Amino acid sequence: MAIGLGLATAGVASAIVGVESLVAAVLTSTALTAGAGLFALGLVRGRHRTDGASRSGPSRVVLEERARRIRRIMHEGGGAWTFELLQARLGWTERAVVEALIYMRDRGELVEDLDLDTGKWVYRPSAGEVGEGSSTDMTLDDRLRRLRDDDG
Repeated sequence: MAIGLGLATAGVASAIVGVESLVAAVLTSTALTAGAGLFALGLVRGRHRTDGASRSGPSRVVLEERARRIRRIMHEGGGAWTFELLQARLGWTERAVVEALIYMRDRGELVEDLDLDTGKWVYRPSAGEVGEGSSTDMTLDDRLRRLRDDDG
């Protein structure tokens, strides 16, 4: 955009000063036309980036469906899943898997853990999702919340 604006400005300035040769007239015309075109392309590209950045991501309905499909795969397969295994099994884009896993993690449906043997992050259903919700599966925050609920 800046280059286009600069070229257009140079073309206008050259036209105002006046041109006395054919070469100068061609250069002035070219600078003005190319500069205006580059500036316009810069505006269009900038607007496109803004529109893309303003999107809030997939709707809640889409995220719910993605989460349902991931839960089904995890429950059928059991154990912990790496990101790559989930993505290959689902056949989704990286963005779709990331958004769904974040949605599930933030809702407490998914545990993200580092496998110390392989050094890879793995994902598994949280204890509440698979029916193993014994008190030994609770984090300290969960235990504190339970204690406060029992007291209040």
